[in-house]
Amino acid sequence: MTQKPRSLRRVARTLSLAASLGMAGASVQAHVFDFYYQFAIIGDVVTGSFNGDVNGDTIVNLYDIAVTFNGIPFVGSGALYGDAYAQDRQAWISGAAVASFDGLMNNFMFADTDFATNIEADNYFYFLKTFGSVSADSSVTRDIASDQTN
Repeated sequence: MTQKPRSLRRVARTLSLAASLGMAGASVQAHVFDFYYQFAIIGDVVTGSFNGDVNGDTIVNLYDIAVTFNGIPFVGSGALYGDAYAQDRQAWISGAAVASFDGLMNNFMFADTDFATNIEADNYFYFLKTFGSVSADSSVTRDIASDQTN
């Protein structure tokens, strides 16, 4: 069975980054962050981790990005791309993903392709604030049933 893309607009929940609050004032150096996101209505769950540098209330320079959708790893998980959306250019920017501790400044697309140059991603999860509303979406196009039986 193939999961079809699902989209929820104006999502009430924010991406929860499991990091100590004391880390927000730490000097800029790489840290590992775990995250968890549950879609409010349908209940699907996206979890994962990434390394990045704390910069005030945000985390920048994301790398070693790993994502699972309902417990199943994305293709390329651990080495996913992290792009950001530039509203003024209406385009994705390679390697510019930003996560925030409260979710209000999240601007990222985690995908198995560099979405800025190749929109043919098989697996992606994005979370961004555009034009005053929060958007989150995830898509897994692999065969979920075969992954669960192996």
